[in-house]
Amino acid sequence: MEIHEVEISHPDKILFSEDHFLKKDIAEYYCRIAPYILPWIEGRPITLKRYPDGIEHEGFFNKHVPDYFPDFIQRLQVPMETEGGLNMNMVGVNEARDLVYLAGQNTIELHVALAKMQDVKKPDQIIFDLDPADNDFEKVRAVALELKDLLDFMEVSSFVKTSGSKGVHIHVPIKVCGSFKEIKIIARKLAEKLHERCLDLTTLEQRKKNEVVRFLLIICVMITQ
Repeated sequence: MEIHEVEISHPDKILFSEDHFLKKDIAEYYCRIAPYILPWIEGRPITLKRYPDGIEHEGFFNKHVPDYFPDFIQRLQVPMETEGGLNMNMVGVNEARDLVYLAGQNTIELHVALAKMQDVKKPDQIIFDLDPADNDFEKVRAVALELKDLLDFMEVSSFVKTSGSKGVHIHVPIKVCGSFKEIKIIARKLAEKLHERCLDLTTLEQRKKNEVVRFLLIICVMITQ
């Protein structure tokens, strides 16, 4: 089956069993939303989260571009600090057919770096991950509004989106001015100020240090029970 001139193997494979969404449905969805998401992901290294057995089963992260990916999938050479200074070839997405191909590879999640390739060691965004310990979204909402109030007071713009899990991500655009390490210190201080405002609702939890988190610069604020 072809979608946007990309051959999709096993198009009827079920990736979301509860809603009976097939691989071809995901590919068609990516194709439809391409005009809306491409401006936000072009020129940024992307880590893929692939679910060959469907979303209900454990997926895996792809940071390196597999050798069998076609030539039209861009390879972005990202310098790594933890792998002997070698470059890592990461996926770049520039057009709809790239998204369709990735969907055909059972990619459901795109984890997009918060830095562009022209200055890949300097982020232009911070993400605050508000993650509930239970399913009480009202607590998440309360903390998100507190964070917005804090950022508004500082005259800092912010944008909210669902995280794909149980919480929300607060995106804060910043000027490209410092390294990930430097910006993370600032982000951590903001998270501490938020925690002071919501002592009964939040705790700060340090996530495992890995390349996905390092590139995303996520500050996790756990919403307690």
